[in-house]
Amino acid sequence: MKSAPGFQKHPDHKVEIERADGRLQLSLKGEVIATSDEALLLKEGDYPDRYYFPIHDIKGDILKPSDHHSYCPFKGTARYWDVLVGKDLIKDGAWGYDDPYFECADLTGYVCFYMEKAAFSLQKL
Repeated sequence: MKSAPGFQKHPDHKVEIERADGRLQLSLKGEVIATSDEALLLKEGDYPDRYYFPIHDIKGDILKPSDHHSYCPFKGTARYWDVLVGKDLIKDGAWGYDDPYFECADLTGYVCFYMEKAAFSLQKL
């Protein structure tokens, strides 16, 4: 597992990953799409806090692989999924890191939803 080049260039940049507090549930238009006691909270610089759900806690039929990828010098290459809930398709509505850099290895096997792209609702149970 490689070390992130972003931290080599910007050693003061903070990426904090911690276990989210309690049980979280994510819904879209009233349909529950993920419930987890194992979600992670990622805090990074001035970016919004992000919740990552273990892929095994996400409703199995809503994630459709996308061809889109993005790169972060702190986390690595992200792959994306379209999110299909009912008749609603959110293009590139979720992402995850299959092989993140060493400093963010905890994100392996987790998926984050692009809260700004749709009316996702996150609640603590």
